[in-house]
Formats: sequence, structure tokens, C-alpha cells
Amino acid sequence: GAAERAILRNAGYDHLADQIDPLDPTNLAASTLMASVFGGVHAVGQVRAGRAATAPATGIDSSTPLPSLDLAARRALPYDSPVLASYITQAAQHAGRLARLRGQLCGAGEGRHRQRAALFLVQAELACRLL
Repeated sequence: GAAERAILRNAGYDHLADQIDPLDPTNLAASTLMASVFGGVHAVGQVRAGRAATAPATGIDSSTPLPSLDLAARRALPYDSPVLASYITQAAQHAGRLARLRGQLCGAGEGRHRQRAALFLVQAELACRLL
């Protein structure tokens, strides 16, 4: 309030400095509301982080395929989980196969065979995305 007035007066904005009222009830209510909202969001985030930190470790076998886990179990997996590493390896292998298949199909056939190859390629890409 007072600092704002002094800054505006020193800059030659006396007409704006006269409009500042640090005890304006509307501004106080808006400031309090915004601080409460951001404080509440922060508090909720802290509670959720605390719950995640104290959550029991999941006893998931490393040979369990990732698609067979439910969403909550997937989210509970640590970033260095062997289940995730296995899934990433599988996806990379499928991507490599798909790249080789794409190269083979793009160079093969003319006319209606090329259309059939393109359809097959789209189906293979969709299958890899569902993996």
C-alpha cells in the first residue's frame, strides 16, 4: 500500500497514487480468497505426496506383464521397476520389427498389392500401439 503509493508518486503518477487504498475491503477479500485457493491446492498436494510416500510397496512379480495390471497398480510402480523395463524392451522390439516390416512393404508390389500392404501396415501399427 504505502510502498506502492511512494513509487507511483516518485514516478509522477499522483492521480494513480491517490486511488490506492491498502484497506479496501474488496481488494482484501480478493487477496484472501486467492491466497486461500493456492494454499488449499498446496495442502492437498502435500497430503497426496505423503500418502504416496507411505503407500506399501507392491509385491508385483517382475515377470508380470504390464497390460495385465490394473491402473492403480501401474501408477504405483516405481520408475525403475523391472515390469516397466520389460514392457519397454518389448515395445522397442516391436517397434524394430515394425520398422523392418515397413521397409519391406514399402518396396514391395505395385497396384492392388501395394494397397493391401498399406492396409496391413496400418493394422500392424495399431497392434503395436495397443501393446
